[in-house]
Amino acid sequence: MKICSLLPSGTEILFAIGLGDQVAGVSDLCDYPAEALTKPVVSRSKLDSSDLSSAEVESEMQRLLAAGEDLSQLEREWLAENKPDVILPQDVCYFCEVNAGQVQEAVSDFFPAAELIVLQPRSMDEILASIRQIGKVCRAEVAAGELVDQIQSRSDSGAGKLEMATTQPNILLITTDQQRYDTAGAAAPSFMRTPHFDQLAREGITFSRAYTSCPICVPSRVSIM
Repeated sequence: MKICSLLPSGTEILFAIGLGDQVAGVSDLCDYPAEALTKPVVSRSKLDSSDLSSAEVESEMQRLLAAGEDLSQLEREWLAENKPDVILPQDVCYFCEVNAGQVQEAVSDFFPAAELIVLQPRSMDEILASIRQIGKVCRAEVAAGELVDQIQSRSDSGAGKLEMATTQPNILLITTDQQRYDTAGAAAPSFMRTPHFDQLAREGITFSRAYTSCPICVPSRVSIM
């Protein structure tokens, strides 16, 4: 089976249930696991934020929207040539990744038999359901079920510990936009000097893996609240 994943969470799920060798294409944001970086990039943002300031990104985005253009570029020739059996797009954030409508339009003329699994979970239960859905369509139901059981077990364990807590702590939540994990010295070798982040990491707990119902941009921050 040939699978094309156009969002990071879909790619991570595919690798987690043992389908990494069947992933034929990804988006430019799919960087985990490392093997995903070796896959052909099928969709990419038209905005290169690495070379633009925040104001320039905003200006270019507004220009594209005013011109009626999509913010992401889909490699239609690649799709027509490779004809994946299953495609994983998203339909949550138009600004972050190519959306399901663009993909449906691109494939309808070339191979209408391609199956689209549109990922748009908005709760933990829906995340787990989407994992099972991917497993069912991609013939990896057993592995998908095992992954769901592992995630559910960890979630239940954490919930149980919270219920046993006798005091409720005060929590200060600080989020930053468009910051990769390796731009903090405590998380990975980095050219960035981040002494305050490093101190927080030393004195607290760091999470190398996390799950969100909407693993892209603004929706992920909303889901935290």
